Amino acid sequence: MSWKMMPLWMCLAFPAAAFAQSASTERPPEEARRGPPVMKSSLAVVLEHRTALALSTEQVAWLEQREQQLQQENAPLKQKLEELRPPHGGEGRRPPPGEGMGPPMGGRMGGTGSESAPDRAAIEERMTQARSAMDGMRDNDTRAYNEAETVMTEAQKTQARALITQEREAMRQRHEAMRQQRGR
Repeated sequence: MSWKMMPLWMCLAFPAAAFAQSASTERPPEEARRGPPVMKSSLAVVLEHRTALALSTEQVAWLEQREQQLQQENAPLKQKLEELRPPHGGEGRRPPPGEGMGPPMGGRMGGTGSESAPDRAAIEERMTQARSAMDGMRDNDTRAYNEAETVMTEAQKTQARALITQEREAMRQRHEAMRQQRGR
């Protein structure tokens, strides 16, 4: 795999874990090893901070129901992203040191080291599909959050927006730290 294609695989690996099923759901150990930290839905963030937001019992019940609906809406999109993800330890992953990165024992390397045109076209198509699925999940999250604001007070809305912004920034920082740790 060439370094030119690394951003593609990052784009495919990151989105599949972009939206968690809920704040109370734990990821299976195998899934936890496969990708970057999971981003929570806006509703999951609000529910996680229900005490700080002073949400009523009715608000919590409504938000939990809407969060469940959001997860159902996103399920086919998450499945699509999972199908687009390179297999664990296979295509799109770095080979072990000394394997696949050049000729053994100091021999000469032939070719350009880049993917063929059909491979690039297939990869670009996968990226387009992944972007489309991510856009759909973001749209669903935005729509669900906008609906949630209809059951919140102005003070709750302001505080919820700040909490969601903090969560997204923390996620961005974790992702950036992970990228730096991998030397990218």
